[in-house]
Amino acid sequence: MTPTIEFESNDVVVLQAKLNARNSFGGKSQTTIEYILTSTGKERLINLGNGKSVVHAAKITVPDSLYYTPQFDSIVQKNILDLMDWY
Repeated sequence: MTPTIEFESNDVVVLQAKLNARNSFGGKSQTTIEYILTSTGKERLINLGNGKSVVHAAKITVPDSLYYTPQFDSIVQKNILDLMDWY
């Protein structure tokens, strides 16, 4: 389990990690978790399973014309903060 930084700004950091474990039958199980921490101390741990992440959802709502512009990260950050309560 090595976490990766999926998004980082002055106010929000999002980490993802794949967890491997043995289930009660001795088989192997794997899941992906996402951890979101804000500068205000608000945090959220989400078991993604095979679902899409908050970062993915936050990015797909940004118009293509704003990719690679200075506004992109601030819009994604706002979207992450808005989506935290929905996941």
